Amino acid sequence: MVKDLEARVHQLTMEVESSNLQRQKLSQEKTNLEQLHQAVCTELQEANTRCNSLQKERERLVQGCEQDIQQLQGKYDADLRLMEQEHALSAAKASEVIEELEQCVSQLKQQLVESEHQRHQQLRDQEQTFLQEKIHLERSLESTVIKRSVIFIELNISSH
Repeated sequence: MVKDLEARVHQLTMEVESSNLQRQKLSQEKTNLEQLHQAVCTELQEANTRCNSLQKERERLVQGCEQDIQQLQGKYDADLRLMEQEHALSAAKASEVIEELEQCVSQLKQQLVESEHQRHQQLRDQEQTFLQEKIHLERSLESTVIKRSVIFIELNISSH
């Protein structure tokens, strides 16, 4: 019985030592897991901080891009309005120039018609003047011929 008890004590001692060894291993593993847990928590916190920082940076960039887009859209709209105004002004000027050219062409046509009319009138006037001069010269010539004939006849008569 004592031997049984000694064996039992020995067995229990072995079990206690084994249990203590297991407890030490579990305690060490627990410490290691706690350290690993702490490292993972720190890493997670750093990752969350980095994620938050990146999210804020993303939001800032998105906001900046939206502002840039709004500015560019405003500039585009202003440039488009300016181009439309310039186009309208150019079209108005072109219309004015076309109208002026049409008036100029019309005036030149009218001047040409008047010039042709004036030239025809001058030709008729010159023809009339020419005819009057011709008649005058013919009369003058007739008068001269008559006078000479008379003188010739008088001379002939006086010489006979």
